[in-house]
Amino acid sequence: MKKMLFLAAIALLTNTAFAQQPVAKKSSKKEVKKEAKTAKKEEKVEATPAVEALNPTPVSTPISHDGHQHEAAKKVEAAAPQVDINKVFEFTNDNYDFGKIVGGKPVEYIVTIKNISKEEATLTNVQVTCGCTTPKYEANKKFAPGESVQVTLGFNGGSPGQATPFTKSVNITLNGTLTKSVTFKGETYVAPAEPAPANPSINKF
Repeated sequence: MKKMLFLAAIALLTNTAFAQQPVAKKSSKKEVKKEAKTAKKEEKVEATPAVEALNPTPVSTPISHDGHQHEAAKKVEAAAPQVDINKVFEFTNDNYDFGKIVGGKPVEYIVTIKNISKEEATLTNVQVTCGCTTPKYEANKKFAPGESVQVTLGFNGGSPGQATPFTKSVNITLNGTLTKSVTFKGETYVAPAEPAPANPSINKF
């Protein structure tokens, strides 16, 4: 009887062990699959920065577009032709010669500027390069096509009692940006001393 009970117990334990073994195997396979899926996801996440490093994000279009516009503006500005002031205005006495003048005696002359363009013009400014020169003009004077304006330029004659040549320049600005350099020249001489007044008593002899 005891032997039979012992054999029955061994059989029960053996069956129980065989019954539990497949369950353990199934559980192990699920865990392996789960770990494999988790590993694949982690590989994808780690691979993403590498792809971005190989294909960096391009610079945004507005910045690039603005840069192109800036460069294009520079090229247009550089390619813009310079206006020839002599095709817009006609100058009279822009290279004037005083000839010989008495040293220290002030003189002056007139520069005439005619508007030969098809647009209204403006006499913006007159700038001298020497304190010995004095300009007279109407600042910001507007004149229509065909009309003229005048600039009077005065010279103080240099130092009295000296004979020396001189050349001076004056910059005349029109329409704000166009500048014409006009010049005048001459030579000073020392004036002779005035003769003594006649003595009327000499006629009595």
